[in-house]
Amino acid sequence: IDSASNIRKDSTKISEVKKAIESLESKTKAQEDFIKAKETLKTEINQLDDLSKEEKDGFLTQINGAKNQADLEKIKKSAEDTSKNNKEARLALEKAKSDALEKIKAMEYLGEKKEDFI
Repeated sequence: IDSASNIRKDSTKISEVKKAIESLESKTKAQEDFIKAKETLKTEINQLDDLSKEEKDGFLTQINGAKNQADLEKIKKSAEDTSKNNKEARLALEKAKSDALEKIKAMEYLGEKKEDFI
């Protein structure tokens, strides 16, 4: 009877150890996936051409401090929004410069002084 009882106890312990191992493997996999997601997002941030170096550095610092996937999603959205806003501002500035240049070129009364403004 003691032998059968010991076998059941051992079987229960083995089952508990297997569950613990599976749990650790699952947590390890989740951590590996999270680390990969961080690295992927870092690459994506660095490829956003309309972010300044300082903005990129700020987002990369945030990524390093992220605790979970939700944090990464917020950082990604913020970086994409900032990049989009920067691009829109850059394009608006380029258009304003182009419009101003055309107006200056059209001002015939400036003569040679036009070159000072161009």
